Amino acid sequence: MKKYVIVSLFLLIITVISFTFYKYREQSLGDVLNISNVDKFHLIAENTDNIEFELTKIDEETMNKLVRFFNHYQVKLTNKHGWVSTYENERFELYLEYKDGELGRYTIERDVVVSTHVYDVVNAPLDYQWIVAIEKEINSK
Repeated sequence: MKKYVIVSLFLLIITVISFTFYKYREQSLGDVLNISNVDKFHLIAENTDNIEFELTKIDEETMNKLVRFFNHYQVKLTNKHGWVSTYENERFELYLEYKDGELGRYTIERDVVVSTHVYDVVNAPLDYQWIVAIEKEINSK
């Protein structure tokens, strides 16, 4: 009986450690955003007073550009429960509607990604100028 308790305790400890390493591992920003399953999209790169917007479907070429851009960056989950902006001039909002109808909202700044969790960008800073350019390209269509 004592042998089974020790083995069970050992397996439980290994499971908890494995889960913790998996949860806090370094991963692609594209995977965190689940960008390959996005159906509609809206990007706000510059502060505007316009609060109303509509999620729009974007063409395959632009979606591929976004996938490549977001997959270029690696992020790591933190255990922070709050976040204070330090680079407001390099922040953008990303609104995503997935193919299953679920909505996602992300605030992305130079070195941090915030949704329901806070992620640090490992290979920061994000290329904010590229984001501004792609926003203009999407809005011009």
